[in-house]
Amino acid sequence: MKNMIKLMLVDDDPTVLVELKKMIEWDALGCTLAAEATNGKSAMELLQENKPDIVFTDMSMPNISGVEFINYIHELNAEIKVVALSAYEDFDYVRGSLKNGAKDYLLKHRITKENINDLIRSMIREIHEAGQGKTSAATGESKEDLLYKIVNEYAEIDNPDVLLKGLKLSWLSEDLILAVGGMDVRFEEMDGEYTDELTMRIMIDETIKYYRDYAMLPIEPGIFLLVFSAKEKSKREIEEVLRQIQITLFRFCSLEISFAVSDLFAGIENIKMQRQLNRSILLENYFQGNRKFIVQREGIGEPDKILDNQLLTQLDETLYLKDQNISEYFEAFFTELMNRHLSREWVQVLFMEIIMFLKRKINQLQLEEEAIFRNEPPYEAWSSFGTYEEIKNYLIRVCIGLKNELKKKRYTYSKYSISDKAMKYVEENYKEKLTLREIADALLVSTSYLSRTFKKSTGINLVTYINRTKMRHAREMILQGKLSLQEIAYEIGIQNYNYFYILFKETYGISPSDYIRSIESD
Repeated sequence: MKNMIKLMLVDDDPTVLVELKKMIEWDALGCTLAAEATNGKSAMELLQENKPDIVFTDMSMPNISGVEFINYIHELNAEIKVVALSAYEDFDYVRGSLKNGAKDYLLKHRITKENINDLIRSMIREIHEAGQGKTSAATGESKEDLLYKIVNEYAEIDNPDVLLKGLKLSWLSEDLILAVGGMDVRFEEMDGEYTDELTMRIMIDETIKYYRDYAMLPIEPGIFLLVFSAKEKSKREIEEVLRQIQITLFRFCSLEISFAVSDLFAGIENIKMQRQLNRSILLENYFQGNRKFIVQREGIGEPDKILDNQLLTQLDETLYLKDQNISEYFEAFFTELMNRHLSREWVQVLFMEIIMFLKRKINQLQLEEEAIFRNEPPYEAWSSFGTYEEIKNYLIRVCIGLKNELKKKRYTYSKYSISDKAMKYVEENYKEKLTLREIADALLVSTSYLSRTFKKSTGINLVTYINRTKMRHAREMILQGKLSLQEIAYEIGIQNYNYFYILFKETYGISPSDYIRSIESD
């Protein structure tokens, strides 16, 4: 991608990668994701292949640590900017990362959208000042150079009116309509040859050369920009021009083209923002499976919540039914997503939630994960998805694989309520140091749902129930007279004897030592 700053993200936690990608303002910063990796070994290979300008790397990774990876980066190319990430305030990691060439150090729990983008912006400025990764030749001598600067970094143009007049582009200061176009074939799973982009641009120029004031600029592989003067042409007339482009390219090149079209706006200072907005609209339409379209700006939705527990409970039950039921579940699920026009980023979050639910179930029931996922890590599979349909088919295949494993192990769906399951889990594991999170994970539900449901059906909160269960068993052990109070506390998963003492007294209104004396006196 011409003159874009290339970023690489490395972290062994896929959810961190998802969050980082959501926070980074890619278009606004003029950045692209060159590569991402979940371990140091893969990162080293991808580093050489993709040659990023900036690398964000986790410090605590298996096999190859962040410090080792940063050292490797420094030896390969000392000009690459590196940011170290860690979940811990560990001075040794800080010292090691900075010593080996890291530009900065961020604690994961303190990363915000504002501070990560400010940091990237600062590093981009350093790269530009050093003469690397410049987004424009900045000579002011060619029309394409000036157009590129207008689209990507208008604020840095000196005397724009003079430059526009000299290149006969003064119309860019008037009313404009912008269209971001895409080659549909670039967004499809297919092999074979197709029209190169230079030929495409020549054909477009030939098709609309009668339109006096327009400009065209490639902005990334498969995507280009058209800006039209709207002084004498209406939006409807410009859309007709775009339709003519579609007809011509398909007739002579068998090439299908799509466009996202802006509303009327004024001034070159707004071109960059309009390009970003309409590029997003174009990509979202491709992601939703649309082809050969001309669309105007529409709002991109966000879910009211991620995945509610009713949907997960339905999925859990569906896993024990027929293949057809699994297909129907995801058909309905993805139909709803398409109707809500969710962005690719939100769909990725939903995909990760479903995968985490399935992985928890697989681990809980000790099933063969490799057989279900076919030795393909699901987080890496995401990068191969281009449409809703591909994601849906992948999830159907994985769930059918899980269903077959459940059938092979003769597992059946339990219709007991969540509260019943929670009480059973507590009874079976009261000797452990139980937490709400642990029980929720075991039951494949969220902590908030478990807490709310348990309180509603039993009248007490789950933590109180855990403590009462532990105290009931403690009292039984006291009556047996085989263990000391200290040993009983350890036996029921309470390491702090003072805490055990307080809980027992709160539960029975008498201290454990007084309870023993009352038994002995009887």
